[in-house]
Amino acid sequence: MASVNGMPYITFYPIRDGEILHPPAIKLDLSSCDITEEGVVGRNGHCFDTGKFTKIWESDVKILSICGEDDLNLHPDLHQLQVDCFPANKRDNIELVKYKGAGHLIEPPFTPHCYASYNKLIRNCLVLGGNRIDHAHAQEDSWRRILQFFAKHFHGKHML
Repeated sequence: MASVNGMPYITFYPIRDGEILHPPAIKLDLSSCDITEEGVVGRNGHCFDTGKFTKIWESDVKILSICGEDDLNLHPDLHQLQVDCFPANKRDNIELVKYKGAGHLIEPPFTPHCYASYNKLIRNCLVLGGNRIDHAHAQEDSWRRILQFFAKHFHGKHML
């Protein structure tokens, strides 16, 4: 699995898996977010309860976790916190790559840098952060890493 500036298994909402209901791991509290002229800066608005993280390490899934250190939406420290939750014998299953100067929306190479975008949930612009040059580097380098990661871990297997 490649995860770019987000963790699809750590949510603001409960997730149902058959009879199991996983509670949200992150409390969405907009009252502690900063509201600027550009929009909402959410990186300070999260409370993390690591006890509620989905225990993705219980499977043998390999994870490439990519984050921008200037992400103003999801605090970059959450990515390290996630790695630290992995038991020592499973820590090789996750690789964390951080990019200085990159914001939240790290996309494939040569796509424009998106500093902020409108979010329907909060009914305001969400400031994503980053600067054009460092963000462009992150998009190029992360794309290469993602392709290498998939080639290494899915060689000879069908990918859908």
